[in-house]
Amino acid sequence: MNPFKFHFCKFVLLGLLIIPSTNSFSQFTSFDYELSSTKVASSLVDAYGLLWVATEEGLNLYDGKRVHSFESVLADEKSLLNSNVNTIRELDNSDLLFISKDGISIFQRETYDFKRVKIPSPVSLIVDKQSSEIFITTSLKGIYILDFEYNIKNHFLTDPLNPFSISTNSFNKSSAQRTAKVLNDAGDIIFGTEKGLNVYLAKRKNFQRFISNSSGSSKSQINVISKITNNMVLIGYNNGINVFDFKSKKLSEFNSGEIFSDQTIFDILTFDLSEEILDEEDLSLNSNSYLSYILTDSGLYRTSINIDFKINNVTKIFDNKNISLNKISLTNKGFIVWGNDKKEVLSFEKSGSLISKDFSNYGISNLCVNKNQEIFISTVNGLLSSKKNPEFLKYKGMFDGLENYTNSSDFRLRFYKWDDNRNWITLDHKTLRISKNGKLRNISLNQIVGDSNLNEINSKLVKFSDNKLFLFDQKHLYILNLDNFKISKHLFDLNDSVEKIEILEPHVYFSIPSGIAVFDQLNKKFKILEYDDLFNKTLPRGFSDIKKVGGEIWVGNKESGLHIFKGNINSTPILFSTDSLNNKRLSSFSVNKIFYDKGSQKTLISTQGDGLFVHSNKDSIFRQFTVNMGLMSNNIIDAKFGSEFIWLLTSKGINYFNPEDAFFYEIDKTNGFKRVTFNDNPLRINSEKAVINNSENQMFFENSTKKNEIIDIVGSDYILSFNTNDIINDDEDFRVEILNSKIFNYSQQYYSGIVKQGILEIDSAVDFIELELFTNNKFNRDQVEYFYSSYATNGEFVSNGFDNVIRIQSIPNYNSEIKIKAINKSGIQSDNSISFVISKTPPWYQRTETIISYFVLFFLGLYFFLKWRDRSATKKLEEERRNKELEEARKLQNSLLPKSIPVRKEYDISVYLKSATEVGGDYYDFIENDKNELFVICGDATGHGVVSGIMVSVTKAGLNGIKMADPSTILNNLNSIVKRVNFGRLRMSLSVAKINNGSVELSSAAMPPTYYYNFEQNLVEEILVPNLPLGGIEGERFEGVKKDFKKGDVMVMISDGLPELPNRENILLDYPKVFDCIKNNCSGSADNIKDALVDMSETWAEGNMNPDDITIVVIKKAS
Repeated sequence: MNPFKFHFCKFVLLGLLIIPSTNSFSQFTSFDYELSSTKVASSLVDAYGLLWVATEEGLNLYDGKRVHSFESVLADEKSLLNSNVNTIRELDNSDLLFISKDGISIFQRETYDFKRVKIPSPVSLIVDKQSSEIFITTSLKGIYILDFEYNIKNHFLTDPLNPFSISTNSFNKSSAQRTAKVLNDAGDIIFGTEKGLNVYLAKRKNFQRFISNSSGSSKSQINVISKITNNMVLIGYNNGINVFDFKSKKLSEFNSGEIFSDQTIFDILTFDLSEEILDEEDLSLNSNSYLSYILTDSGLYRTSINIDFKINNVTKIFDNKNISLNKISLTNKGFIVWGNDKKEVLSFEKSGSLISKDFSNYGISNLCVNKNQEIFISTVNGLLSSKKNPEFLKYKGMFDGLENYTNSSDFRLRFYKWDDNRNWITLDHKTLRISKNGKLRNISLNQIVGDSNLNEINSKLVKFSDNKLFLFDQKHLYILNLDNFKISKHLFDLNDSVEKIEILEPHVYFSIPSGIAVFDQLNKKFKILEYDDLFNKTLPRGFSDIKKVGGEIWVGNKESGLHIFKGNINSTPILFSTDSLNNKRLSSFSVNKIFYDKGSQKTLISTQGDGLFVHSNKDSIFRQFTVNMGLMSNNIIDAKFGSEFIWLLTSKGINYFNPEDAFFYEIDKTNGFKRVTFNDNPLRINSEKAVINNSENQMFFENSTKKNEIIDIVGSDYILSFNTNDIINDDEDFRVEILNSKIFNYSQQYYSGIVKQGILEIDSAVDFIELELFTNNKFNRDQVEYFYSSYATNGEFVSNGFDNVIRIQSIPNYNSEIKIKAINKSGIQSDNSISFVISKTPPWYQRTETIISYFVLFFLGLYFFLKWRDRSATKKLEEERRNKELEEARKLQNSLLPKSIPVRKEYDISVYLKSATEVGGDYYDFIENDKNELFVICGDATGHGVVSGIMVSVTKAGLNGIKMADPSTILNNLNSIVKRVNFGRLRMSLSVAKINNGSVELSSAAMPPTYYYNFEQNLVEEILVPNLPLGGIEGERFEGVKKDFKKGDVMVMISDGLPELPNRENILLDYPKVFDCIKNNCSGSADNIKDALVDMSETWAEGNMNPDDITIVVIKKAS
């Protein structure tokens, strides 16, 4: 039906509508999520279904799952201009503009940040599509014009000397958007000010002013401008309405008689009926007329205007004198009437028919409406909503007529069994009620157990089996046969209190703290099985539930878990609970309920804290379901198999799911679920063709072939019930979108990424990505399940649960595809799926060009390596040859040295020789003769290796071949021998000392000085004999010196390897340090003097190898 075409009789009814008192209004409810502040200025549901809420301390975005907050950050140019946003506007292109006293913040969806436009105290915003311009009025600074990129193009201020300027710089915030409209398709804009009308002429880029020319008019304060058609508007004042025809430049009185002339016009909403399709005849409207709703201080008027802009008729819809509403807001289905700081909200169809009446306890500052026609109001005490969740859980009406019990403390439901509305059983504190085929029979409970034992019976001690009712009062077991109503009574002498009873025909099981008691109804035998640490430690100490599962008895305990008896209760039980990950065992030690389905051979185990387990007899595997997979809680009170789903009860609500796809549906407090004191068997499922008549709250059968399930939640005070067909399905198409792509680097800082042309580009510094998602489905957005596929899932979709944040980690280099889809609570898949490619630029060392260069460098390296290896092999062979020669030279050198030091009581002798890296020609020797003379030799052949060794060999052979005489003669003879051998440029340096009869004779051939210490004079002397080396000039005469050598005197001979030893800075040790060391240690023994020189050399070298041999010979006269 066309919403603007009405029968005349409808006007009569509308004219009679008067708004009643607020007790007939529906109450707004609080928004359940925490906002930046409770003082809410504005709210808006955007084109994507996202709810934006502006508060005095920040902007909030609700995506259906969680609230995101935005605030102004001084150092961040991409944050809000001001945290205190007072108005939110969405443009036709879905751009969102947030208006504050400092200007406008434009939300950029791609980058999840804001663009700032500083404009002082903006008031209203008008978009002219024709000129692609945005007009911003301000409270003090005139009008700003922006382009569609939000750059300021122009700024208009009043000029007293210019009649074509705007008449005022000040625009009223209270009327804001109502007094500025696009006038026509040419881009002309009309503004209402305190000083009359101003029309911005798009072609001239200036203003034209108009004032009322009505006779005796005092109209100045413009409250609202409502466009009727191009160039024609209605203007509402504090005292009536004018019609302004811009084409004729005429401003005239609206011909409404006396109806509006003395009324304050708050708001006007006009519909053009020519744009609608008429499908019914309406005596007062035609396709060429207009329909205006005019809100005044007196009421809301439905006004029909003809094509000549004359009033056809006026009908008062409601009286506004008492509630003083002052605003009309357009919605998809009609309009809403409300008021600033008022508490009432009225929703109407476009026809003027009242849809709903809502009431708030707080004054309203702003409101918005989503696509479900839910109203969100902004107040000083937070955001409120008219949202009415579908409550299909109802109190079961089978107790109608029993109000005296159900409303009193006497009513405590002990037992409940329901087959249909004609066949059921209840037991409360006093009465057993049995309905059989609609015939009700009441039996007083004291007739069964007596008055004294009534209080001992609770729901855990009342059971039903084989059409018999079992009651236990801690002493007696009463069995009521419901076929003949005979009672049998059995007395049991138990030391322990019984916590619960269960019936597994023909046995009755009693849960006691020490174990389990069993009564056999056939032979009337009673037996107690008790726990024992040594002999019966796998027996449970009591039970929470006991069931037959196949040929076994399964016993649940809240402390020890699951115990399984093979065959009967007398067998030794197996403890089936474990704290390890083993799907062949139950990973829980706290069992609440056990339910076995014989048809599927599956068992449900409800646990306290560990979720639900489903066991299959076919593979003996326990499958666990927890909150991580979608359960509302891990504390499962009860669980049952239905015809299609597994149903489970928690204190937070009901989950139902198909274990094959494991998609979890929820029923919670928004659907009418209430926390109750649950019965011992609280979850009941009846697969009957029955429904609940919610209007009368009664059960009845429906003559339908459609199979339904009745779900009962049984408490001690009441029963909640619903029909599975009453569950509201969210079956409308919906979309899944990305709200924000957070790109995190390794320091956990993030920025918002942009998907351009299906590609999200990131660099190598990115650690992971978080994709924040949202959907625009109608109901329960927090129960949408998200799925994604990626390289990590091998392209297969995996569930992210109800979490709308998907984390992508271990992102490979270059391109990897991501796909996302969503499924709502009703199992409907999103109308779209998101697909894009993450293009990750690898670090330079992993890029293709770098890898190619690696190969090039590898082959170049291989080439040079092979070349190097060949050279190294040659060098190695040379080195081995050389080392062999050095080793031979070292052996030769060692062979030429004396095997031992002469032992003479009159002399204290100590020697030291340290070879260099390359064996040099250092040499020392001692020669004794029969004249008791001691010859001491210290030499150094030039060069290294075998050649120098040969030189030393020749010298040693010469010493052994010549007659020993004074040192000068010895050197003269040796010089002739070495010269005749002709070693070329090689020479031999040699010092010879002859010690005898308290004196020492000394001669040297180019050796370092010999150090002589005179004990009596306590004087160290450096003796340097300046002779040439051996083998230089034949016939060379070698000079010598002679010194006393008495007790305490010392002679030290060295090679040049000691004074010429370099340190790490390549500085030589030098002779003065050698001199000082001898001088400081000459009073000691020969070993002490030698050791001091050695320590000094090692300290100086700092670990460096000596480049030349070091030889030290110390002789001290002992007696």
